[in-house]
Amino acid sequence: MSNPSPFSQQEFFIAAGSPGAAVAARIAGLETILQATRAIASEIALGALLTRIVEVALESTGAGRGVLLLGHDTTWSPLAEGANNGERVVVVPLAAGGATPARFPVSIVHYVARMQSALIYADATEECPFVEDAYLRTRCPRALLCAPLVMQGQTQAVLYLEHREACGIFDAERVAVLDLILAHAVIAIRNARLYAAVQENETRLKQFLDAIPISVLVLDAHGRPFYANLAIAHHLDADVAALGGEELLTRVPSLITTGEGGVEPETLPIRRALRGEVVTNQELDVVADGQRRTLDVNARPVYDQQGQITFVVATMQDITKRRAAERVLTEYQRTLEQQVMARTREAQAAREAAEAASHAKSTFLANMSHELRTPLNAILGFAQLLQIDSALGLAQRRQIDIIARSGEHLLTLINDVLELSKIEANHVTLSVQQCNPHQLLDGISDLFALRALQKGLHFSVTRADDLPPTVYADERKLRQILINLVGNAIKFTAVGSVSLRLGLDAPIADAPELVALHFVVGDTGPGIAPEQHEQIFEPFVQAAGSAGDVQGSGLGLTISRQFVRLMGGDILVESQTGQGSTFSFSITVRRIAAAIASPDLATPTLTQLALSELPPEWIARLHLAAKMADMEASLAAIAPIDERLPTLAAALRSLVLHFRFDQLVELSELAPPSTA
Repeated sequence: MSNPSPFSQQEFFIAAGSPGAAVAARIAGLETILQATRAIASEIALGALLTRIVEVALESTGAGRGVLLLGHDTTWSPLAEGANNGERVVVVPLAAGGATPARFPVSIVHYVARMQSALIYADATEECPFVEDAYLRTRCPRALLCAPLVMQGQTQAVLYLEHREACGIFDAERVAVLDLILAHAVIAIRNARLYAAVQENETRLKQFLDAIPISVLVLDAHGRPFYANLAIAHHLDADVAALGGEELLTRVPSLITTGEGGVEPETLPIRRALRGEVVTNQELDVVADGQRRTLDVNARPVYDQQGQITFVVATMQDITKRRAAERVLTEYQRTLEQQVMARTREAQAAREAAEAASHAKSTFLANMSHELRTPLNAILGFAQLLQIDSALGLAQRRQIDIIARSGEHLLTLINDVLELSKIEANHVTLSVQQCNPHQLLDGISDLFALRALQKGLHFSVTRADDLPPTVYADERKLRQILINLVGNAIKFTAVGSVSLRLGLDAPIADAPELVALHFVVGDTGPGIAPEQHEQIFEPFVQAAGSAGDVQGSGLGLTISRQFVRLMGGDILVESQTGQGSTFSFSITVRRIAAAIASPDLATPTLTQLALSELPPEWIARLHLAAKMADMEASLAAIAPIDERLPTLAAALRSLVLHFRFDQLVELSELAPPSTA
């Protein structure tokens, strides 16, 4: 799109009778205009171009002084200023942004730049409407011309010309010549600005590339260096820019080695990229400055629109330190793996030794417990026989009672130690059979009611109304858990109450045959500090302040927690010092339909069987075995009964096989004295 001339609709303010009015309308020779436009077109640097434009304008118009300004809106700075004394034209560049004394009429320049139309006055002292401008008042020029240089609707520059003495020098001929010159000048200014921007961007890009530690090398399609940043000389120990294409491709490979045999030139990344390959992360060992370096090289071709390779861009990064660090890390990892293997072997040996020691301990405890229980059972048996001997006096009976209680306590400790050894050896398994939770609670109630009464405690046992009559569970272990928890509660509670509650947790939606039994044992005892809640489950540990007051091995809670965890639950503790304690746990069991449940073994007729026909020592032996919940000893005690009363023996044996030891104890205690 052509740019409109600022003089196209210009009204020349030339006074009547001035010399310009009489000059014929003729145009200076084309040679003068062509020389001027060639002079302008020959300059590409912006500063030199502006100087040349002022020079040409002064020569073509005969003005005595001229200023060329660049800027935008209301900010215009003079960048070239010239003077013409009639014999010689002198133009000097001005510093951009520097202090500019009054070199031009500001109001006229702003008006011309905004209106994009030239102003010409034959005599500014008489007819110029801008007489209030400070520059015009002080300098008082006569002839005046101010023209904008417009391109694509934007004012690129403003040219100001004046003559302090002559009037009407800017006639039609000179304005026409100046119009042609400025049409070329504005294009030249635009190009010079673009060139300056390109130069600035190129300089900035070069600074960026020189600042990075990665070498950047650009080659043309023939392998000749086109660009190289500063890092390339450090990495290749060569002035790449001074090398020719063939010299670069022959000399540089001589610097490169890969181990002992070197590298083939055709396999170099640059060679491969010139053939159209894209090379990524190829490592090369380079000997430069007498040092061996490892470079990570990437190279790729650049194509033109016809698909022809025009350039190859290669980058090289020094990864010597990284590779050294990786070697150190690899060596450290290898050493660490060796140490881990050694520690693993040591740990394995220690584990095997510990397992052997644990197995030996468990074997020893099992054997010793068996050896201790055999004579202890005999002592207890004779003690119980003596307890029913009517010939003994009151003092002797008390002594026998002490022997019996001490023996029973010792037997309990032995059983706990034996059970713990089985737990540590992972020899404990569940024996799931039919279990009546109601009878289980009744047995616990009967077992501890008298003991609680003797201590003046209120003991209560409650159960949920919808408690199933029969479930599959390990009744023996469940009974032992409750005995330990309730026994501890009664043992450690001096005043108040102890309670045992059995309820049901929320039903399991997708498994209606399963039921979650929730057991809670509470007391009003001394309570347990929160920091001891986990310690009390450690073997041989009792709550602080209780060790000297009560007897016990400190194994009951340990065994109980292991049993509960074996059943899929865990024992939870809620307690504060002085506020009593609550132990609770939940286990999931399978309910049994009433049609397949075993009949109640504790029939009323069982107590009417002829126990009175048995010798007292037989009943005492049976009572002792049942009280210890020892199946083997109980069956051994029932064996002689089988010969005399096989029906009674079968009923008793059924109780043992169904772990109804509490009922067996009750029956043996209810047996009347023998009349035989």
